[in-house]
Amino acid sequence: MRGTDGQAIGIREVLADRAVVTVVLLAFVMMVGTGLVLPILPLYARSFGVGYEDAGLLVSAYALARLVADLASGAILERLGERLAAALGLSVVALGTCLTGLAPSFALAVVFWAGAGMGSAIVFAAMFSHLLKLVPQARMARTLSVFYGAFNGGVIAGGFLAGIVRTRSVSPLRSSSRRASRSSRRSSTSATSRGGRRCRSIRPTSHPGRRSSSARSPCAGAAGRACSRCCALPGSARSSSRTSRTCGS
Repeated sequence: MRGTDGQAIGIREVLADRAVVTVVLLAFVMMVGTGLVLPILPLYARSFGVGYEDAGLLVSAYALARLVADLASGAILERLGERLAAALGLSVVALGTCLTGLAPSFALAVVFWAGAGMGSAIVFAAMFSHLLKLVPQARMARTLSVFYGAFNGGVIAGGFLAGIVRTRSVSPLRSSSRRASRSSRRSSTSATSRGGRRCRSIRPTSHPGRRSSSARSPCAGAAGRACSRCCALPGSARSSSRTSRTCGS
């Protein structure tokens, strides 16, 4: 692209202005944050026990509120100025995002996330207005291309980081769940084997003049459940008939 004097205008010339670099970096950082949160929002919405329709409502609340706030951003800029309006918008974005993560209910999460969208609309209106006043006409097209390149690049980078964060956060949970499952299986197997040994060690007592089958089973009480497990084991077939009677069969 060439300016009015016929000289080519490149990205290096556009980024030579520190004010332009500040605006571009701010747009990139904000969209990295947005791209980082958007893939996680549906999972966060589902944690409240809502359906997929409500999860879509939470995701779209940001853009819907931003669309509505765009109509009022011009009046806010004229009243407060670009710098103060940008600072106000950034504060609203930060506060709304934090409150969304701490929301005790789904309805409040939607409201807070919509508030973050309104703050984002004010920030980008202030940045765009600043570029229009700062950048010469000859460099405007190339400057806007860099600006929107940072905008879209931030969304892509944020989505990539969200996948990394999600993978790193789920892997420890899965490994701890597997360890707990293996520990539970080992304790269950140990309890069953102890119950089997206890049942095999029991012998019925015989009394003169009484039938042995009428004797009270020594497995009654706390050992009853262990006995029932050991009698159901395939290895219990090797037990003697006396042990089988003890277990209640």
